[in-house]
Amino acid sequence: MKSRKVRGTKKTQRAPPSSPQPRMPREYALRADVTRERLLKAARSLFVSRGYHLTRPQDIARHAGLGHGTFYLYFANKQACFLAFAAAAKDELDQFLQPRVSGTDGLDTYLSALIDGLLDYGAENPGVLQTAVGEMSAIAPAEAVDLPRQWAEGWAQGLRDAARRGAIAGDYDLDIIGAMMVGAVGGAVTAASRGADRTTVIANARRFLLRALKPTDETRTRGSKQATK
Repeated sequence: MKSRKVRGTKKTQRAPPSSPQPRMPREYALRADVTRERLLKAARSLFVSRGYHLTRPQDIARHAGLGHGTFYLYFANKQACFLAFAAAAKDELDQFLQPRVSGTDGLDTYLSALIDGLLDYGAENPGVLQTAVGEMSAIAPAEAVDLPRQWAEGWAQGLRDAARRGAIAGDYDLDIIGAMMVGAVGGAVTAASRGADRTTVIANARRFLLRALKPTDETRTRGSKQATK
């Protein structure tokens, strides 16, 4: 009897399951930016309401609706997170003030716009500037960011431009005056936050600074000569 060969059924090869397409780097970056902003928003809320010392990384992550470990994907520690919050607050304030002061045509209007803008920012963002500046003392000196000094340097540069035009007295050390302006303007904001009339605060701060910086006739003449060169 001849043995019958049993033909085996030909197996059909199935295509391997398609592997998921890798996300584009840009998509990762956008997603990371969104997550970081969520953490910064939560940190801002807690730093302002609780202060630096009473805010923990896990509190920030929980407030952002994220896992505790996610915090450390974006910030090395709480100090790094606070420094990022303070830097963001400074940039936000600068952007808030820029359109207000850029169109001013003299020291009088500049000071009014500056103080008015600071009062508006403080009203719209209560506690943010006080926290960013006041809680910086909790940061190690080598890592701390001197926000008042940065503002003072920026304002001192503006004063130098005004001095060259003869708009203010030119016999001051304007780095020192810039620092003093930070204190004067900060005091005006504090007075308003404690209930002083807004219009009165702006008028008094502006008058005080204008009288202190009032140029002499000699300064005006020198500034006019420089402007015509």
